[in-house]
Amino acid sequence: SLNDTIIDDVLQGGFSTKEISELVGEASSGKTQICLQLLVHTARPSSESPRGPNDNRRRSKRQKAVYFYTEGGDVPLDRLREIAKERCGSVQSQYEEILENIYTEHSFASEDDLYYRLIQLETLLSNSERVECPVKVIVVDSIASLFRDMDINHMGTALARRSVYFFKISSLLKRYADLYDIAVVVTNHVVDLMSGKGSIGATCSCSGYFESFPGCAGLDLISNCKPIYP
Repeated sequence: SLNDTIIDDVLQGGFSTKEISELVGEASSGKTQICLQLLVHTARPSSESPRGPNDNRRRSKRQKAVYFYTEGGDVPLDRLREIAKERCGSVQSQYEEILENIYTEHSFASEDDLYYRLIQLETLLSNSERVECPVKVIVVDSIASLFRDMDINHMGTALARRSVYFFKISSLLKRYADLYDIAVVVTNHVVDLMSGKGSIGATCSCSGYFESFPGCAGLDLISNCKPIYP
């Protein structure tokens, strides 16, 4: 859940665990904002009812979240803190606990750097399960950022390398989602969908892309009166 009635209703309750969800949009369309909201609401302290007749106390149930920020520069921590403060009001202890339960990774050198840091994440996932403070959300913002720049003098090799790492990263995230019952959310950029001979539009269509995904058949992405493509 994002703790937002409208968005949660659209998502039928929130982002599903055991799946990878993709947020697609242009710059400044709110992808990171949704991710930060999800991180804060996941890491919030919550109460759990007594487990048995001899348990007369309510105890705090803790969950963790992991944020991989690949866009370069610093993680948007100021905005994260603002959302956390808004969520907690004047309860300083809850605010501090939220920030303690969100792990951040940034300053990635390349796509293989992202991949190897994701491999190292499994230690945290398994340990948090044992201490009953599980990681429930992994966010990668964005999944495409590290794959944009390629050496035009070695385009074939660069494309092959990019494809290998993209599928390695996707497979690893899917395994984590399934094995640890985690909601994995990635953001992605868009490009203009060109039309005409010799362009992308000559071989594929926006609706055709989405027809391969359950529940998305026929969906077109339109921005500023032009078609766009993930």
